[in-house]
Formats: sequence, C-alpha cells, structure tokens
Amino acid sequence: MAETRKNPFQTITYEGNAARKLGTAAPELEREERQEQRRVSQEQLERARGAKRNAAVVLREQQKVSLVAIAGFAMVILLAVSVLASYIQLNGIYAQTVRAQSSLTQLEADYAKLEAEDQEIFDNETLNKAAAAANLVKPGISQQMYVELSDPDNAVVYQQNDQISGAEKAWRTVRSLLSGVGEYFN
Repeated sequence: MAETRKNPFQTITYEGNAARKLGTAAPELEREERQEQRRVSQEQLERARGAKRNAAVVLREQQKVSLVAIAGFAMVILLAVSVLASYIQLNGIYAQTVRAQSSLTQLEADYAKLEAEDQEIFDNETLNKAAAAANLVKPGISQQMYVELSDPDNAVVYQQNDQISGAEKAWRTVRSLLSGVGEYFN
C-alpha cells in the first residue's frame, strides 16, 4: 500500500523504493487500493455477521455440580433450620418465664394476705389469755435440762458365732450382691 506523507513543499507518494508525486501513481495501484479497501470492508462485514450469529447461539458445556457445593448448601439449610428451631424454643421459654413471674406475683400477694390473717388470728394477747385460762406457765430455769453430746457415739453389734460352711457363705455373698444390684436398678 502506498504511504502518503505531507511535506510543506509538496506531497510525495512512496511505493516500495520508488517515490512519486501525488497524483502520478499508476492507475493500477489506485485500483488495487480500492479493491483492497473493498475486501477489507467485506471481511469486516463477514466478521460482524459471523459474530452476530455466534453471539446468538452461545453454547457452553453443562457443568457438573460439585459435591462440596451440595454439602455446603445442605449445611446452610441445616443451620437455618436449627436457628429457627432455637428461636421457637427460646420463645416458648420466654412464655413460660412470663407465666412463672405472673404466678410468683400472685403467690406473693396471697402470702402477704395469709400472713396478715395469721397475725390477726394468733394475737399474743389472746394467746396469753388462753394460756392463763388453761393454767399453762412458761418453764422456769430449774425445769430446763441440757443434754451434753460431746462424746462420740459408740455402737456395739453382737453376732452369733455359728459354724457356717463355705458353701453357705458363698450363697449369702451372691445373694447380697444380687439384692444390691436389684436395689441399685430399682
């Protein structure tokens, strides 16, 4: 292809090693350049058409699903379900706590009411009058007794020293073991 350079004095066309003034190029060269431009434009047009066709039908292979991806998805679902279940349990525990607190408040009010009734029923003056009427007297110092328990307890077990055979001793031992196992599981 011919290369054109602008010179302030004149325009020269270079073709290979030959230099010609502009407009003096051979008519064959001009025809070739036009045909090449047409070819280039036709090639570009074909590429564009092919790109449109290829863009419309873009296929790719079906990919295999990874076991790690399946396991990860299953773990995420499992965690979501467990979080949901724990929130349900937490809500149930909260409802039980509210019920227990309201029950406690009611019981405290009932206790205060019963305590007031108890104070009314068991008045000290009424009790003293009833005790005096029944000739009851508080015990005096001479009537009080103290038990001293500073010595350790002693226990004596007496057994009979009968002659027991070895088979009888073995049978008693097995029986006591079996009864101990039975009591453990009961």
